[in-house]
Amino acid sequence: MANRVGKYTAGAIQSTITSRLKSYTKKDVNAELWLDIINAKVDMIHEVLSSKDKAIYKDKVNLVSASYKGFTAEADAGNTIDATNKILHLHKVTMSAVTTIAADMLNGKVLISCNLGAYIFENEIESIVFGTDTADVVLKTPITPSFASLIDEFVVIATSVNSEDNIIISGETWYKMVDQILSIYDSALNDECVNAETISNFYSMRKTQMGSDRPYRNSILYVRDGETLMFTRGAGRTAYGTRTMHYTRKPYSCTADTDIVDIPNANLDLLYSLCMLAGLQTIQVPIPSELKSAESQVTAMQSAKEKELAEQLANKGDN
Repeated sequence: MANRVGKYTAGAIQSTITSRLKSYTKKDVNAELWLDIINAKVDMIHEVLSSKDKAIYKDKVNLVSASYKGFTAEADAGNTIDATNKILHLHKVTMSAVTTIAADMLNGKVLISCNLGAYIFENEIESIVFGTDTADVVLKTPITPSFASLIDEFVVIATSVNSEDNIIISGETWYKMVDQILSIYDSALNDECVNAETISNFYSMRKTQMGSDRPYRNSILYVRDGETLMFTRGAGRTAYGTRTMHYTRKPYSCTADTDIVDIPNANLDLLYSLCMLAGLQTIQVPIPSELKSAESQVTAMQSAKEKELAEQLANKGDN
């Protein structure tokens, strides 16, 4: 996960905003509203940034073709957890779809069901050792000790990257943070995959351009179809390597005053103005003209972004 791009906490920014507001009113904005206002205005500014400005939010992640394996353990008082709250000792284990621990189960995610689904946790596995009807599971993140005796099912989601053509990304923790996919690099290809841009173009190119005598015979083609990344290999490629997706992310939200506000310093003055504007509107105070100019600035940024998108579409049409 990439670091936040800002330098100031939500509490510090709130303090600056409230201090500046005193020039316009003696009324106070409900302190509980400020985090929501700050988060909303950070998202607004990010939304109207051009592609060039959004480069500061770049991140990358290795894509995962997930397979599902698991086992059940009866909810039993014999199930215990060690003092670190990370090592589970499970009894009365019944294997499901796997009889030995596979390499691709390690460092994977696990969905832990407790007491017939009353509680469900998502965690990650560091190791599993099976006995005759037992399993010792080392988790990366501690869980509440009292839940150990209630655990009745593990569903392991393997994280080995394999040669599957369809990668479902909606279950990944980073999925909702993706703003725009910039590129996908494949280690076996030692180059970027080709973005088909549309589903229809993907199927057309797969049918006509990926054969042994065709232009994309040594390429890997991909397209995003909602929650799925679809891939296909040219006739000259026998397998995928590790696929790394480069993308611009959305700003991280603040949930506490101590969180760093995820906005570059260059946009702080605009953030202050928009938050002050929202604060004055909340307490129904007339808006001074100098703050109204912040809305005009956002409108100008939106127009610039729309012009950039139009030019990109025109360039694609020319190619």
